[in-house]
Amino acid sequence: MNLREALEECLRRRPFIEEALSEDLINLSSLARLIRTDIEHLTGKEIKESAVVMAIRRREPRLQLKMQHKLQQFIGSLGDIIVRSNLVAYTFKKTP
Repeated sequence: MNLREALEECLRRRPFIEEALSEDLINLSSLARLIRTDIEHLTGKEIKESAVVMAIRRREPRLQLKMQHKLQQFIGSLGDIIVRSNLVAYTFKKTP
């Protein structure tokens, strides 16, 4: 298993980190220190922290999370919108 595959496996085990990475909320050096031992175990090699940081920078966040974040930003910038379509008004005479 190479570094990229090991990194993906580590992040797959931690879905909240994946989401935070897509929103640029995580310090990459701290994350690299946190997962370096797991990556070394998976690859069977000694890995430098800087190599893990570079691998994190190079990876593409999952498209779904990226699009979801962009959609949330867009909707948040719109303000209040009410959409109504195919409206029909019925009036019925009251019968005894």
